[in-house]
Amino acid sequence: MVMSSDSKETATDKWGWHSLRPRFLTSSRLCMVACAWVLLSACARTGSSRSGGASGSLGGTAGSLGGAAGSFGGAAGSFGGIAGPLGGAAGSFGGAAGSSGGAAGFFGGAAGSLGGAVGSFGGAAGPLGGSGGFGPNTTAGNPVVIGTKSLAQISSGLYHGCGLRSDGSATCWGDNYYGESEAPAGTFVQLSAGANHSCGLLNDHSPTCWGDDGYGQSTPPAGLLDQISAGGAHTCGVRADGTVVCWGDATCWGTMTGSFVQVSAGDRHICAVRSDGGVTCSGDDSFAQLQAPTGAFTEVSAGRKHSCGVRSDRSVACWGDTSHGQSSPPSGAFLRVSAGDKHTCGLKIDGSVVCWGDESGKESQAPAGTFSQVSASATGTCALRTDGAVLCWGYVGYEDAIPPAGVPGSLLAVGGYHACIMGPFWSVFCWGDNSRGQLAAPQGGQGNQLGSLSAGGFHTCGLRGASVTCWGDNSYRQSTAPSYKWTNVWTGYQHTCGRLTFGTVYCWGDNQYGQATPPAVSFSELAAGRAHTCGRQSDDTVVCWGASGAGQTSVPAGTFVQIVAGDDHTCGRRTDGSVACWGDNSQGQSNPPDQKFTKIVAGGHHTCGLDGQRQVTCWGGAGHRQTPTPSQQLGDISAGRHQTCGILQSDSTVVCWGEVLLPDL
Repeated sequence: MVMSSDSKETATDKWGWHSLRPRFLTSSRLCMVACAWVLLSACARTGSSRSGGASGSLGGTAGSLGGAAGSFGGAAGSFGGIAGPLGGAAGSFGGAAGSSGGAAGFFGGAAGSLGGAVGSFGGAAGPLGGSGGFGPNTTAGNPVVIGTKSLAQISSGLYHGCGLRSDGSATCWGDNYYGESEAPAGTFVQLSAGANHSCGLLNDHSPTCWGDDGYGQSTPPAGLLDQISAGGAHTCGVRADGTVVCWGDATCWGTMTGSFVQVSAGDRHICAVRSDGGVTCSGDDSFAQLQAPTGAFTEVSAGRKHSCGVRSDRSVACWGDTSHGQSSPPSGAFLRVSAGDKHTCGLKIDGSVVCWGDESGKESQAPAGTFSQVSASATGTCALRTDGAVLCWGYVGYEDAIPPAGVPGSLLAVGGYHACIMGPFWSVFCWGDNSRGQLAAPQGGQGNQLGSLSAGGFHTCGLRGASVTCWGDNSYRQSTAPSYKWTNVWTGYQHTCGRLTFGTVYCWGDNQYGQATPPAVSFSELAAGRAHTCGRQSDDTVVCWGASGAGQTSVPAGTFVQIVAGDDHTCGRRTDGSVACWGDNSQGQSNPPDQKFTKIVAGGHHTCGLDGQRQVTCWGGAGHRQTPTPSQQLGDISAGRHQTCGILQSDSTVVCWGEVLLPDL
């Protein structure tokens, strides 16, 4: 089915998961980097730099972008903090018109309840899920529309995101390894998603944080804040008296004296707008990212190695690393700016978005449209359109797989980071990752439709008549089916197996562990895992072959009526509906509940079952949000690497849950 990089075998480099979610070692004194996949050395405390700023209006867009006079104007960030490097920006809470607000931070964009904001999070399917995704598909010519419902604000962290609903409640999605996606109850006015932790300001402006607390970044000091910014292993906020307070890894910032109206937590430095409009920065100055120019600013955004700010005359100034042109802004009048890693984006006063800097991943190729906010991530950008839709382009940090809205379907297959469904008029709709062409499903039409679907790591196959059709990754020729007559097809990570019309099976693709070398017997059903395959014989006994390091091929005694294979585990459903699992149980995926099921599915590290009442139960997948499961009755289910989808029995539309999926807003 779908697999991960956590292999039990030794030879995994050849075909192990293309991991986009490395774990950061909290035992090392390291500052989390906004740029995904990179871990920098400890934050250098190199002092502070001040820019003199004439006393001037800091109101900026208060009352216009904030949503109402008296609201704090939004501020965009870069990579994401509360308005910062990986995230959008935020307007925060009420105040007198003309007061400055919003804050730029490092990992998740942050916004006030009126300010709104957008953080940059993964690509997703466009209309009908036809060609959404991330990577090559999230380009300026084909920006990804995220979600079917809107939030008042979203904030994206390194591998998770949080959103503020219209009623002030918080919802989070994505990686939950440290509990960073377990948002507490309460009414919030601002949210900020950091690397592995999240923070928010409650209605009374008291701060609360959840998730990783290895450096104390989730333990805010006593007192109320006017604005909060969650960074890598640290968090900063502005008190009502204008002082800046930070907690967590103290090597990520320096001394900040004076009165401030906004703070942005960057990678290894922080910048803040003073009450007189000048900017003060502290922390690492390796690329002169602390050397803010003089003058009055309405907001500031601290990126990875550079910083940018909007001046009181609405021009943008940037300083620090300019190796890719990220510190060379165009002329024009701007409302907001968001500094990423190697690129920067700004929102102009006419509502258009313009970006500058690195274009290797199309992250600087902004789409046309009218927007209210913009947020630059490490290698991608997201913006909030005035109609409430969130658009992302470039490579936006982590993968989201969002089902097509309102499209009924029948056959459903969830793969590594993509999924496909047979929709109306026998068309196949796919959404999610398209880095290897796995969304380019062939279209059939009446009389030429697919009779089955199976999604692997980065490829999908279907049965059309007696022939097998595959698309997506073909690096091991797993998408090149032999020209035989088939009755069914099953996909593993990088191998594929099919059953011939006379009952024997044939496999092709990666065979490093013998997973594509089945025994010469007849099977009625197959289950293809990451590096192993199992088959159910005509007498309902099960035989497995391939990788066996986790015990995934050590079949227990007895007979089964259905088998499924996950990453390094296998499960079988017996005649009475009970389930037995074997193999890897590191996340509880091989420890089924004492229930009866009519169907089971296996993901990378989790397993789910559908009972006689059409209710779904999942087990395993610790930290990947496999629970809670939907309460609706489901007609079918399919599991991917860390996500599961089901077809609603009521209207045949798709609902998904798990680590990389947006919440039900």
